[in-house]
Formats: sequence, C-alpha cells, structure tokens
Amino acid sequence: MVISEAFDRLDLQRLVALVEPGNAASRRVLNKCGFTHWRDARFFGIPVQVYERSRMKLPRITDVSADEELA
Repeated sequence: MVISEAFDRLDLQRLVALVEPGNAASRRVLNKCGFTHWRDARFFGIPVQVYERSRMKLPRITDVSADEELA
C-alpha cells in the first residue's frame, strides 16, 4: 500500500491530501484510509479540503519489557 511505503520506506511523519469540497467519493476513500479533515484552504485559488494522516508511533513488542506499561 502506498501509505505504508510513505511511512515505512520513506520515513514520512505525515501525509496530506487535497480534495475538492464536492468530491464526496474521494473524501470517503480518504476516511477509510485513516485520513481526517484538517482544514479548508485554497490551492491556486481553488477551494479544497485538506485531509491529513499522521504516522502512529507504537512500541514494538521487543521494545517493551514485561515491567513497562504501554501508554
């Protein structure tokens, strides 16, 4: 998946997507992929909705000892 490539291989911390406000199908796809609406903006004068998805930092099982709590 492109999202895992961006986070794992390219080590990006955040992805951003622009969608025209009337494009409900694209907004649904982004929501299903874990993106959330961040803000409304203009891109070269065109109104867009900006969606973002941040990398989730979770400890690996091997990084946590039995005595540590997972926060």
